[in-house]
Amino acid sequence: MVFNDFDDKFILKETFLFEEYDFLFYDTHVCYYNLEDITSKVSSFNQLRYYAEVFLYLNPDIDFKIFFGIFQTIGNRDWGKSIRTYGKARIEQMCQEVFYERTKPFCNKKRKVIFNPDKIISQEEKLAICGLLFKRHLSVSEDDIRSAIQEIKLANIVISDQKIASILSCSQRTVQRRITKDIRTEISKSNRDIKRKIKIDKIIEYIDILSEGGNDVKIRELKKFISVKDYSMIKEAFAKYKDSL
Repeated sequence: MVFNDFDDKFILKETFLFEEYDFLFYDTHVCYYNLEDITSKVSSFNQLRYYAEVFLYLNPDIDFKIFFGIFQTIGNRDWGKSIRTYGKARIEQMCQEVFYERTKPFCNKKRKVIFNPDKIISQEEKLAICGLLFKRHLSVSEDDIRSAIQEIKLANIVISDQKIASILSCSQRTVQRRITKDIRTEISKSNRDIKRKIKIDKIIEYIDILSEGGNDVKIRELKKFISVKDYSMIKEAFAKYKDSL
C-alpha cells in the first residue's frame, strides 16, 4: 500500500455519515476519493502530484513540512512506493504548488448513491435500489456537459464522450445527443492543448531520469528516448525542468 506507513490520524478516503442507513442518496453528484486501496507503485510524476492533491483535499489542515515529508518519502524509490526517485527540489516545488493553489482533485466518477460499507448488500440489491432511485433516461443538460469537460481539462486528461459519460453517470449516447457543434470545437481545441502538455510532461520525465547524478542532458541524447520532433516542446520542457530545480 502506498499510504499504509503514515500516521493513522490522516484521512485517506472520503467519509460519509450513514448513521443507521444502508445508503445515502444525493440530489447532485458527489465525489468519492479513496487512497487506502492504492497498491501499485507510483509510476509517474503526474500520478504523484494527483495523490498529493487528493491527500491535501482530505487533510486540508496538515502542516506543509509534514505534507512535503510524506511525498518526498513516497517519491523515493528506496521506500518501495515509487518505481524511481524524483528529485527533492522538484517534489518540493510540486508540493508548494499543490499546497497553496488548493485545486480540487479530478474525480473520475461521481456518485449520487453511496452505499454503507458496514452493511452487507449484494450487487443485485444495489442495482435494484439504483433502478428505483433513477429514471431510465437521465436528464443531462448542456451545462452539465460543459462542467464535466472543465473537470477533465483541469485534470490534464484527453476529453472523450466516454469520459464525460463516466463523470455524469449516463450513457455515451446521451452525451452525444446533447453535445453541440460549439462544444465539439471546444473539445478539439482543448485536446490539442492537453496532448501537447502531456508530451512536454513526458519529456520532463526523461530529462529528470537522464540528469540523475548531476549529469547535463543534451538535446541530441534526449532525442534517442523521445519521438517528439517539435523543438519548441523540447525547449519548453527544458525551461520548466530548470524552473523546478
